[in-house]
Amino acid sequence: MRKFSQGDLDSQLPLEGAEEFYEISKALNELIMRIRRDRKNIVEREILQKEMQLAEQIQLALIPRHLPTIRGFDVGTIYRAARMVGGDLFDVVKIDEETFGVVVADVSGKGVPGSLVMAMVRMALRLEAKGNRSARDIVLRLNDHIADDIKRGMFVTILLAVIDTRTRMVNFASAGHNPVIHYRGRDGQAVFINAKGMPVGIKTDRAAFAAGLEEATISLEPDDYLVIYTDGITEGRGDQQRAYGTDRVVDIIRESREHSAADVAAAIEKDIVRFIGKQDQHDDITMVILKNCPASKEAGEGRADEVAEESGRRTDIDSVIIDPPRDRKPEI
Repeated sequence: MRKFSQGDLDSQLPLEGAEEFYEISKALNELIMRIRRDRKNIVEREILQKEMQLAEQIQLALIPRHLPTIRGFDVGTIYRAARMVGGDLFDVVKIDEETFGVVVADVSGKGVPGSLVMAMVRMALRLEAKGNRSARDIVLRLNDHIADDIKRGMFVTILLAVIDTRTRMVNFASAGHNPVIHYRGRDGQAVFINAKGMPVGIKTDRAAFAAGLEEATISLEPDDYLVIYTDGITEGRGDQQRAYGTDRVVDIIRESREHSAADVAAAIEKDIVRFIGKQDQHDDITMVILKNCPASKEAGEGRADEVAEESGRRTDIDSVIIDPPRDRKPEI
């Protein structure tokens, strides 16, 4: 009893003696076991809390504070971290004086492991994108860098868009990511561009990964939008457990297309928050919106078709044109 009063939880009272003492000893032993378990749980919770704080610090450090200016494009972004630290990433990388890479990625893991994988992706992307105008080649090299270092069971989906600011040509590569939304300013329709590919980190040989990785190329016209996002947006659940989807995104772009990309992003974010309501946000919400500004059309005018013919790349891979309802007005 004296050991217990001094904080010794490794000892137990002997179950012997009178019946009353036996019952008291048994109850105290059960209390000691509960205290021992609670103390272990407290330590584990403290370790987990510190790990999540570290993961959050790593993740926030990966989110760019300032994006480079993409000549002739207006850029808007959304980033809302879930309560449980996830692994979303977005970035804009300067490839050369006329070309930029825009990436959105989502790692399957949570916590510190997921954040460390995102750090590897960001570092490898910035390394391989320098001077490389092929989205497909960059993603291939990215997979070479990190596939062997990712823990088994983890993977990363990536959408990379390489933008030529002079010709207004964009080539995409997708490693298992959501389709890109191409909103066409001239007719108000949305084209979903779904270039096929396996997620980065899936344990397969390089030849198989390369064989399954497609590249799509499109030409942008004035007032066109490109929207790259993670599934935290499309799969976000509202109070009635309905998914947010993409129709609402396209509808907001259509109704607010005269505004800046930042204003459109703010309107979409506000609508998502209202849609989710009191439900918990279980996944990160990330989106990059690019608007092709009409004032800069002269820079690439007359070159888009020529470049498309020279490249020989496929355009509109698995594209789907949608015309969603127009009955809801967004708030700007």
